[in-house]
Amino acid sequence: MSLGATQQFSSNTSGVTWALTGANVIGSIDKNSGLYTAPNTATTPVSFTVTATAPDAKTGAATLNINAVGVTVSPGTPPALFPNNTADSWPAQTAQFTATVNKSSDQVVHWAVVGGAANGTIDANGVYTAPTVAPGLPGSVTITATAQADTTKLASAVETLNPVTIPGMYSNIIVSAADNTATLSNTITLIVQ
Repeated sequence: MSLGATQQFSSNTSGVTWALTGANVIGSIDKNSGLYTAPNTATTPVSFTVTATAPDAKTGAATLNINAVGVTVSPGTPPALFPNNTADSWPAQTAQFTATVNKSSDQVVHWAVVGGAANGTIDANGVYTAPTVAPGLPGSVTITATAQADTTKLASAVETLNPVTIPGMYSNIIVSAADNTATLSNTITLIVQ
């Protein structure tokens, strides 16, 4: 079964007392009803025994296996961004990531940007914000999601940062001709500053 789930056990004898035994016991079982509740977090997988003891001391047992947690991360939407530039006023360049925690009812993940804030930031909802324009900016950034249910399990995805040809509105652009002369049917080189 999965972390965070419940499982109802039953016996062909009435009045049994339920218990969990073994070296790797996690979760809890109601000793009267036999309802087992798995914890939301654990190092998995684990296996242990559920035991029913009748009033006459006869016992029965079943093995309970808790599945391993796994994490998958979707590519960012959009999959590529331009770096941000604080000198201009266009909206921040962001991408949405989503993660799924398999074999657990706890879908919470902890997001991180490999390399820290110099490579951008990501919030608790998986919204990645590209870094500002800076020397040595990488061409791609790795985003990781770590399962809260099992912090040994994580997955990653890569966001591409395009070359700094950033879209937006610009002012004070100066265009000049290389030699300041132009004649019909000739070409000139323009310089943009």
